[in-house]
Amino acid sequence: MNLIQVNKIDFELFFIGTTVTQNLCEGSIAGSVAGNKFQLNLVIGLDEAGDQKINVFSLLPYPMYPKGKKIWFNTKRCSLNKQITTILIPFINLPIIKQLSVSISFFITLISGLWNNRSKQCIVLVYNVFSPFSIPVLLATRLFNCKSVAIIADLPFDDYDFKGLKGILQRIDFYVQTHIISKFSGVIGLTSKIISEFAPLLPSIVIEGGIDIIDEGTTFSIPKKDKEIICLYSGALNEINGIKLLLDAFNLISEVDFRLWILGDGPLSCLVEQAAELDNRIVYWGKVSNQQAKICQREATVLINPRPSDNKIAKYTFPSKLLEYLLSGRPVISTRLPGIPEDYNPHLIFLETETSHDLAVLIQEVCLGDTYDIDTIGTNGRKFVVSKKNWTCQSKSIHDFLITL
Repeated sequence: MNLIQVNKIDFELFFIGTTVTQNLCEGSIAGSVAGNKFQLNLVIGLDEAGDQKINVFSLLPYPMYPKGKKIWFNTKRCSLNKQITTILIPFINLPIIKQLSVSISFFITLISGLWNNRSKQCIVLVYNVFSPFSIPVLLATRLFNCKSVAIIADLPFDDYDFKGLKGILQRIDFYVQTHIISKFSGVIGLTSKIISEFAPLLPSIVIEGGIDIIDEGTTFSIPKKDKEIICLYSGALNEINGIKLLLDAFNLISEVDFRLWILGDGPLSCLVEQAAELDNRIVYWGKVSNQQAKICQREATVLINPRPSDNKIAKYTFPSKLLEYLLSGRPVISTRLPGIPEDYNPHLIFLETETSHDLAVLIQEVCLGDTYDIDTIGTNGRKFVVSKKNWTCQSKSIHDFLITL
């Protein structure tokens, strides 16, 4: 079957997730910028990939009470672009009740959408297999004999500590999430390990993410001294992402012209603030907009992804920051994570031994030595992601996968 025939198949797409505008996501402490960008670009890409209509139903990212003060959220429409509008489902923002109300709302909203399109072939995609999302999707698609596809970007390895009474509920949810994957019609995983370990018999495709090369304009500017050698990290500040390793490594670098820029927020932000107070070469930017982060990345000498490869979640995740890093056109130092596809290897400088000493040595070799042609490495990395990992290509691959189910 050729592409023209494929695009003429009459089917309807439904997308269940937390998709909102990027501005709305960045304005919420509960929103994941990387996760929202993935969803937003995928939804827009799928809409452009074929003739089918895409219906988007979303849960508004908002912290649970009492961290978030608002309790009742009504149905609301939110325009993602000129063509696509998401329906924000109603829910009650109280512990336990929130999960139940989200499940019921997604189920009712999806049932209504499937009923209105019952004469068509329908495919329902759900972003991650969090129980209040995945269970209503599976129930609704079973009722209407539709295809269901799980997009697995995150599993709750890093969110749950499995301690105390709350830990019992976490274990139950963890079991449900990891065992419910095999009930779907197909799986889209960020890494091959997700598929091989949790859904080896299902139709599947690996899509680690993509880059959006359109939204590059900004009015944000940064003063930079000619002699400064800027090492940059952007992302969540937690142990999983290797912040301690990076700070320890930079502490071993004595050259006064080196700078360490850290952008982001998280549990270890206090540790970063303390390091910046002790060493004036460390600049902690705090949480910045995605556009500001892109400008900082382009100003840097080298970008660093210090996430430990031996962490239990490493084989199930792909650090989305690598795509943005490579897009900047600057060289990227990274640990050799099992979730990084092999076609990235020529464009990354790998830290083979994950110690602070070895990272410090590698940073200095990259920035000061003759071993690496950093401008060529950076340019080739950008060409790679622009041509091979843009969302037009990635969405086309997913679209072609969906019509084979």
